[in-house]
Amino acid sequence: MSRNAFAFCRLLVNRQKFAFNGRHSAFVFCDRRNNQRRIIEKTRQQIKETKNVIREQLDGINENVFTLPNGLCLIRIGLTPYLGYLILFNDYKTALITFVVAGATDLLDGSIARTFPSQKSVLGSLLDPFADKLLVATLFATLTYTGLIPVPLTGLIILRDGLLVSGAAYLRYKSLPEPKTLSKYFNFKYATVQMKPTTLSKVNTALQLSVIAATLGTHVFGFENHPLLSGLFWVTAATTVASGFGYMWGNNTYKFIRRKIRVH
Repeated sequence: MSRNAFAFCRLLVNRQKFAFNGRHSAFVFCDRRNNQRRIIEKTRQQIKETKNVIREQLDGINENVFTLPNGLCLIRIGLTPYLGYLILFNDYKTALITFVVAGATDLLDGSIARTFPSQKSVLGSLLDPFADKLLVATLFATLTYTGLIPVPLTGLIILRDGLLVSGAAYLRYKSLPEPKTLSKYFNFKYATVQMKPTTLSKVNTALQLSVIAATLGTHVFGFENHPLLSGLFWVTAATTVASGFGYMWGNNTYKFIRRKIRVH
């Protein structure tokens, strides 16, 4: 074979080889793109399924907040500023009657929740102590302003309750799953933490309410500056401090409500 014929044959072989390599590269490129698309679609499907599972799990811990005990708590909260107004204008008789009504709602909502389990709610475990603390703080502040309760006792009670409310707010934030949003934080149907009052805190609340009732009663019935009232002040101060420490360092004062989320 002549040199020219050999060169021509070599050129033809190289062209066929180049064409084959080009087609092979195109097939490989297309196959890689298809694999990437399949991976992306599979990932999207997994994300969608995971979101559905999480949504189902979150719906499972939503609760009914429209209960009678919660309604009674709201009534007590609504009566609080009116009671403060009555005390500031020295209408102690009407204030005492209204305070008895507010106290009755406190006893009634607890009794209903214990008797009828369907009326219990995690929101109620937060709303009830909040209503009590708002009532106590408002009345102690107004009674102190009018000179009927010592300033140190009121300052101690407000400080303790402020710390407890701040702690509850922090626990609410901490218990929220990611992403933490304001809408989720203030969605009270979405229960994430349950507060458990201690026996000492219940005694302390009863004593604080007794101080308010006794202070109003002594001025309605004419027993101002009675020595028993001073003793009640000291006992209430002691239980306020003790119950505050009990919440901070006690066991089982709160419980996170979490459910395991299974991802398919």
